[in-house]
Amino acid sequence: PGTRREATLSIQLDVPVDPAKPLVLPTPQADAARRASGAFTLLVAPDLRLRSLLAGPLTTRDDAAAPGALAAAPGFFGAWAFPVLDQAVEVTLEPLRAKLVTTQDTQVTVGVDAVTLTRHVSFTAREGTAFSPTLGGLPAAEQVERISGPDGATVPFRRSGDTLLFPTPAGPAPGVPFDVTVLTRLVPDGWTGLREQKLATFAVAPLTVAGAEKTSGYVAVAFDDSLRVAPVKAEGLEPRDPRPLAAAGLTGRLAWFRLDAFALELSAQRRTPRIDAEVAVQALPLLNSLEAEGRVRFTVSQAPLRALRIAFPPET
Repeated sequence: PGTRREATLSIQLDVPVDPAKPLVLPTPQADAARRASGAFTLLVAPDLRLRSLLAGPLTTRDDAAAPGALAAAPGFFGAWAFPVLDQAVEVTLEPLRAKLVTTQDTQVTVGVDAVTLTRHVSFTAREGTAFSPTLGGLPAAEQVERISGPDGATVPFRRSGDTLLFPTPAGPAPGVPFDVTVLTRLVPDGWTGLREQKLATFAVAPLTVAGAEKTSGYVAVAFDDSLRVAPVKAEGLEPRDPRPLAAAGLTGRLAWFRLDAFALELSAQRRTPRIDAEVAVQALPLLNSLEAEGRVRFTVSQAPLRALRIAFPPET
């Protein structure tokens, strides 16, 4: 009985959110209205988590009640329908910290003058978007030559003690990796003695990632024939055949797989040159002397030869 009229009114409100306090959703009130029914849709930003939602006993979860545009919007969490709004809706939010999974492949190149380390680090956030990658554990003796991004461009960084800080693209999506390459140079103690065939040792330090659940990857060590390099300590590492790692940009004669933290110490020594000589002599006896003509062919291996000294008998 009577006349029934309907009107639709859409209201958009921006309400400041304090993650430390519960948020009471604004509820429009209509004068002289006997009952208010309807639904509300909740969208949650990717860097927030809904910890709790309190509503009246007649309010039920009904995602189908959400308008199509909202149901397809990023961050759609759900919709609730209510036949009567007898209690204000209260939600509690909390910041969502990024859960990082990282891989770190380390290329170690041992030379007579220094050791070069190239670390390829990939950050992947399982959830959350805002994170500031931090690499720690960098030895004081390692000098940072360059940090580059996935496109090869130089990435600005700041070094604080053993920690490297650098920016990331704004809001990397969960599951999308962010890659950097860190190039460092190390001159271990006593390294100049390699030119005199002295033994020297050095450690390959794994860089730590703040907030990472785990870090896996490979370590490859490359050196030429002039050096003898061997592991002194290899803890938390599984030996691998280095040849298949070339597809990942890693080369060397030694290789390991790491599933988490590891300790690797290597020794290096310059090899002694090996000289193989092939001598051919032709002798011509004369009346009062012996004329000899010889040819010597030298083959040098294992290490470069700086000087060659040939001695002849004093009577020649």
